[in-house]
Amino acid sequence: MNDNRNKLRLGKSHGATSVPAADVSDTGEAADRIDRLLRGVHSNLIRLSRHELRELKMTPPRYHVLSHVLRNDPIDMGTLHRAMHVNRSTLTSLVDSLVDDGLLARERDGDDRRRVVLRGTEHGASALETLRRVRCEHLAAALGTVDAKCIKTTEKTLAAIASLLEQKNEGEPDGCNGPPV
Repeated sequence: MNDNRNKLRLGKSHGATSVPAADVSDTGEAADRIDRLLRGVHSNLIRLSRHELRELKMTPPRYHVLSHVLRNDPIDMGTLHRAMHVNRSTLTSLVDSLVDDGLLARERDGDDRRRVVLRGTEHGASALETLRRVRCEHLAAALGTVDAKCIKTTEKTLAAIASLLEQKNEGEPDGCNGPPV
């Protein structure tokens, strides 16, 4: 079948109009390989950033919570809980520690004084930006060894996958409304 349903659409911002979609029989294995590669890149970036993570007292779960709050600022605990998919007591402990370290703040909602919301602080935004910068420096060093054309192809492919997954996620009642970090 070679019609438009069998094409992966890329928006103009990605620099192409369409790319032939992979054969469905190949996509399961490709998805597994790509998932392993993405997890490997993520794990290695965490390891390479461990010095900065230690300095900022940042664990991967704390980083994930902080980045989600900053992306969705302000956010209440119920919405954060639905988005994070972790036990409430675990989430409360993570949030408490981020508040204690000055990375997040709890405030009363201006419209509904009964509602408490979480907001990022300047210190939290600065810590997150430091970690992102370090991760990007390590990633840039690795990309410096890769052909520019290959990098562009990878960017377009990942952008298309991200866009399709975001579309598929629209309207999901999990509290995730912001773009990925």
